[in-house]
Amino acid sequence: MMKRLLSLLLLLAATACTPYHLVPAGPVDFTGKDAGTQTAIPWNGRNYDAIYTWTQDGPDLQNMIFHLGIADGQTLATSLDVESKFHPLMVLAGKVPDEVSFRFQRTMAEPDITDLFAASLSKITGTPVATTNLRPATFSGEPGFRFDYSFTGKDEVKRQGIAVGAVVDAKLYLVHYYGTELYHFGKNRDNAEQVIAAFKLKKKS
Repeated sequence: MMKRLLSLLLLLAATACTPYHLVPAGPVDFTGKDAGTQTAIPWNGRNYDAIYTWTQDGPDLQNMIFHLGIADGQTLATSLDVESKFHPLMVLAGKVPDEVSFRFQRTMAEPDITDLFAASLSKITGTPVATTNLRPATFSGEPGFRFDYSFTGKDEVKRQGIAVGAVVDAKLYLVHYYGTELYHFGKNRDNAEQVIAAFKLKKKS
């Protein structure tokens, strides 16, 4: 228990020390991910935990999150990989983690990916996440899917979100945006939709 608490504290400290930087209006390149998009307005962004996060008014108010190139067997964020933090000597001693990681599998159907998303985000937020209205969509010119989601944070504020994604070359690409239901979700939804519509995977020659 103490080891898990220490790991969580270190994760929180690292997150707090990861600075935001300006994402200027115009073309945006996701370095090392062979992907890019366009934004009509500037955002505040950071790259941490193997995800890209953008916000306008602060992460407690709204977020736009990019999960890019999640391979078979990977979690949506590195912090969700419980087994990787479990010391091999404990395995040799017959110990196993008291929980398992939610991982993407290349054979997953779209409802399974939606469940993976809800379970993963619930783990991050510490509250249940509900998904609705799963439907087909085009993402980066590829056949994909789209769904809505919502959750109420520990601050008792309800948040609403949208997610669009596709599995391309056996990897998951998923972009989602959420904000406080009463104001911040609607405030920048059109901007988020524009970023999603402009998202492109770079074809390798």
